[in-house]
Amino acid sequence: MNEQGITAVVAELVRRGGKARVERFGNKKEIIATSESGAGEVVLVVRARTRGDWQTSIAYGEPRIPEEHPTRFWVLVDLDPDATKFYVMPEWWIANDIHKRHQVYLDAHGGSRAVNDESNHHRIETKRVSQWASRWDQLRLLH
Repeated sequence: MNEQGITAVVAELVRRGGKARVERFGNKKEIIATSESGAGEVVLVVRARTRGDWQTSIAYGEPRIPEEHPTRFWVLVDLDPDATKFYVMPEWWIANDIHKRHQVYLDAHGGSRAVNDESNHHRIETKRVSQWASRWDQLRLLH
């Protein structure tokens, strides 16, 4: 499913006038996006879903401060058969959000997970990222 998300993001970048290449780092893939002129570069991490919430790991959560000109982004892709939706956010924001939300969850359960303390699973609901819908403008590479 994440391959479908990566393909959708690459197609959207090209449709918007950018260039994209997919690079593998270990068992993870990232998209390197540039403008048509090659000026500037950003890195995109993709998470895709066909239903439910996006799934990730608490390992990506960490306190981060806002970056004025971020170069790393996450794109959460909703592979809705009627219309694919993209949520484009700076990596610093999602890392901070995962960290904060996980802390709230732990606080609500006495400092540990409710069922399995060994789990590193983290879900991301649409309402948490709705402000980032179609925010391709942040990449500052595209028309």
